[in-house]
Formats: sequence, structure tokens, C-alpha cells
Amino acid sequence: MKIAIIGVGYWGNKHVEELNALGITPIICDANKENIKACMEKFKVSHVEDFEQILNDKTIEAVIICLPNELHFEFAKRALESGKHVLVEKPITVKYKDGVHLVDIAEKNGKILSVGHIFRFNNAIREIKNFITNDDFGEIYMAKLSWTNLESPFERDIIFDLATHPFDILYYLFDKFPDEISCVGEGYRVDGKEAIFINSKIGKILVNFELNYLSPERKRELMVIGEKMSVKVDCISQEIDKYLHTNDISYGRTRKSTMNKIVLIKNNALREELKNFIDSINGDAKNTNSGKECAEVVRMLQLSRKSADERRKIVIERD
Repeated sequence: MKIAIIGVGYWGNKHVEELNALGITPIICDANKENIKACMEKFKVSHVEDFEQILNDKTIEAVIICLPNELHFEFAKRALESGKHVLVEKPITVKYKDGVHLVDIAEKNGKILSVGHIFRFNNAIREIKNFITNDDFGEIYMAKLSWTNLESPFERDIIFDLATHPFDILYYLFDKFPDEISCVGEGYRVDGKEAIFINSKIGKILVNFELNYLSPERKRELMVIGEKMSVKVDCISQEIDKYLHTNDISYGRTRKSTMNKIVLIKNNALREELKNFIDSINGDAKNTNSGKECAEVVRMLQLSRKSADERRKIVIERD
């Protein structure tokens, strides 16, 4: 299979590395000549300077897009219309209607459209999904996701930058998006908000996202709190702290918890994501990161931004 990677900055290089590990040598394309040079010094790859050459090359079956968010729609649209399968990094687009449009084009042309929601392939997140499927939590009360790191002041939208994965993880775990969203945030070093709390509900499950560029600790953490069990997940190290709850009769309804660590084999989620993309093109697997769900993630991001800007709760209407 011939695959082209559009954009070979930091994350594009990661894709090149993992495709090589899967036995595929991609063709690379980037308007930045320094990016091309640096990538070719690290990997044995061929390159083209113009995206049109990729589109016109009928031997290239698939395109991976690792460009800035605002360019995702244009490049993915052109690639799908030229008959290529597409894996586009998250978020699929910056506008919900554009994401839906890409889904329509992919379906019309019979092409795979996959989005880089990498945590669906994370072994620790998969384990939590298994717990939920097996009803190990009993009734689930709360879910909290913390996505924080220390950044220099810049104008990037923190919701689109940091909330994309949490919303997708939420959907992956519960097969539902929130019923309502309420956001509060503040900016301290720049005019834009650089610390935001997103509060939402899925049925009776309370959900909170903590997002900030101020914390000295880089966290990608998930907590799920339930009737019979709770978990804390480090999504990077893929370590799980599991708490089993029992009622202490001597203290009435007081809950007691015992904790143990679950040791998992840490997997390479990006490599598995790319393998799923290739296998789905070949008809050997179902596309795990379908564009339709990922477009809905963008809708959640837009509604969160609206809630933060207008300082009000938004009740989400369903079709």
C-alpha cells in the first residue's frame, strides 16, 4: 500500500516512524522545506513538494494529514474527492458542519475516513471500557478527566487543543455524548481563557473536564467513580489504580475502599491506530475512529466554547 503523509512536523514524524515499523515506507509532503529535510535525514522516505502530485498519483491509496487544525477540512476534502482514503489528525475539522461534509464525501466515494483519536487504542482506556461493559462499577456516579500542562502564553484555543481527547474518551466509554454543558474559565497571562472547567452530564453521570496551561504537572488522567468500584487512570503510562468499595456496617452507610494497581502491558496506541486504518482499507477490520462520531466531538467543542463565552449552561438537542 502506498501512503502519503501531508505535514511532517513533530507528529508527522511519529507517523512516519510507526508506518516504517509496519513495513510501509510513506511518501512525505510538506510546504516547509526544513521539515522535509529533517524527516529525510531521520528516515528513508521519498518526498514530493506539491500536494497536487499526491492527488494526481493514482497509485497512492491513502493520505494521512498532520497539518494545523484549520487546514484539516481543505486537505481532507480534496484527498477524499480525488479517491484517497484519509486519516486526519484530531480534531477532524474546526467546524461541525465541515466534519459532517467530510463524512458525506467519504460515504459517497466509498472511502475510509478515520480521525486521530488515539486514546481509543490505549490499553488502559480499553480496560475501563471492559469494566463498564461488564457492569463492574455498578451504578456510575461521576467521571473526571484532567488534561493539563504548563505552556507559554499563546492564542491557541484551549478547548479545541485539550478537550478533544476527553470528549472522545467519554463517548468511547459510554457510547453517548453529554446532554448538557456548562463551562467557566479565565485567562491570566493572555486575553484568551487558559484555564477552563467543563461540567456536563450523561444521564445521571456527572462529568467534569479540567483543562489548563498553568499547571506545572502534565496530566492526562481519567477517574470513574461508581457504586462498587472506582478507578484512576494515568492515560500516558497506562497505569490503573482500582478501588473496590464495600459498606462498613459498623459505621452505617460509610464506604470503605481497598486499592490495588492493575498492571497492563503498555501498548503503542499510534501504531495500532495506523494498523486499524490500513486493515479497514483492506476490509480486514472495522474503522474504529469513524468520521461521524468524530464530527460530533467537534460539535461538543463548539458548544463548550459557546458556553464559556456566554457564561451559561447549554442543553443539547438530539435529532
